[in-house]
Amino acid sequence: MVWLILATALVVLVTGVALAQGLILAGGLVLAGVAGQLFAPPRTVRGRHDRW
Repeated sequence: MVWLILATALVVLVTGVALAQGLILAGGLVLAGVAGQLFAPPRTVRGRHDRW
């Protein structure tokens, strides 16, 4: 699933650059950011409790 989003982001990004369309380019960057967020492991700190 993540690879599909990343591939789609790449296609949209290249299309936005080729057509010189800022909105398409921005959409490709957003999709790339979403894919990057899904690739990253969850950020948790073990052994530490919240004080709230």
